[in-house]
Amino acid sequence: MAMYLSARIFPDEPWADLIFFASLILQGAVTLWFNFTLHRKEKDPTSPSQDPRVPPVSESTTHFTSHRNKEGNMKEDVPAGPSGPGPRPGIMALQPLRWYQIAAAAVRFVRANPAAVLVPTLLAALVLIGGGGLTWWWLFDPATAIDNAAAAAAQATDPAAAEAAAQTAAAASSPQDLLFTLLLVALYFIVAPPAAAMVLSTLRPAVLGHSRVSLSQAWATARPHLRSLYGVWAVLTALSLIPTAIQTAAAAPFWNTPDAPAEASDTIVVLASILTVAAVLLLIYVSVLIAFAPAAVIVEGLTAGAALRRSLDLVHRSWWRCFAVLVAISVILLIVATLITLPALAAAIAIGFTGPLWIAILGVGAVLAAVFGISCSYSTGATALLYQDQRIRRENYATDLIHDARLEP
Repeated sequence: MAMYLSARIFPDEPWADLIFFASLILQGAVTLWFNFTLHRKEKDPTSPSQDPRVPPVSESTTHFTSHRNKEGNMKEDVPAGPSGPGPRPGIMALQPLRWYQIAAAAVRFVRANPAAVLVPTLLAALVLIGGGGLTWWWLFDPATAIDNAAAAAAQATDPAAAEAAAQTAAAASSPQDLLFTLLLVALYFIVAPPAAAMVLSTLRPAVLGHSRVSLSQAWATARPHLRSLYGVWAVLTALSLIPTAIQTAAAAPFWNTPDAPAEASDTIVVLASILTVAAVLLLIYVSVLIAFAPAAVIVEGLTAGAALRRSLDLVHRSWWRCFAVLVAISVILLIVATLITLPALAAAIAIGFTGPLWIAILGVGAVLAAVFGISCSYSTGATALLYQDQRIRRENYATDLIHDARLEP
């Protein structure tokens, strides 16, 4: 969002593109380095545990494997040897997991309860994309946008005229861009917490291997925790708007005076870019610290403040590992979403040239809603499984889960 606004508010400044490409390069480098480090430590049997309170992998949490009888009930645990897998009553083994095991378990998480996991996020994606499209249509006249693009292309041969037109367009469109962003954030704030709550309510049944959860059961489990989850979401939303606020404060003086002195404009742009980069880095750091708060609200029934503190405790001294796992999952989602979205967009553009425009718009909207909904379900499940993994590493939570899997039907 911050990179989008920087490109829209300052279209003639090169620093927005530099920040965007630098962030992609940094993200890829960090992902490769940490994945290599984690893989090397996993291969080294003499490497110490990441937390002194975590027992070694060969202790009681991974000494046993569980089996089920014909009725589906768990039998007594059978010793599996020092390197055997931990018990797996559901979608994941009840032992510390590696990042690729979490990524694979997230796929099983979606498949375990497809209705309760996919339907809420798909509905939220349809509302968000449909509402965003209608808002864009209301704020930005499509005919005017096409005419402006044609005029800009015609003026491209005259650098002075093109620069003046770009400054005028930026000064005119920046308030509309800000309003569009705020409306999208408000709509996301309304529809996202109920969908996330229903998805997270299926975590425990999926891990324990229970029968599938219906939509009504997921809603009944999630509804008592919505107030606390909205509190957590308010904190996340406020943090995500910090870069937007910085860029808006830098651009606001030029909305009514696009012909401001070049020296003052350059100074404000440089200062805004530095503050934006700092705010984005701080946002990444804090977002990882409180990434487990939504799961703590639903799974443990905590209030918003207690869930935020709980997430801080779980991420403490494991920030880099949590960051690397979340980035790896994001890269996987980005690659898959790109491979699905680009052919769909190409087909929609071809339909737009040969057929009615509204069919192309509906097709693009449906594809984007489907990709966005499935990606949200997968990322929510992966983050929740990482939360579960941290509890197993820190608190020997696997013992409690094994006990609950035996007792609960």
